[in-house]
Amino acid sequence: MKPRWVLNLLGGICLWIAVVLVLGGSSAWALFAVVGGLLLLLARRGFKRG
Repeated sequence: MKPRWVLNLLGGICLWIAVVLVLGGSSAWALFAVVGGLLLLLARRGFKRG
């Protein structure tokens, strides 16, 4: 599997988890998921540079 594809998938999952948690009222877990998604996006940009 390509690293970019894996990061895209994980990033998408993190964003969906964040949306579900926000709707459920769990802001702490939603924030954690958003941070994880942003870290994956930054990592993906790093792969593009390489």
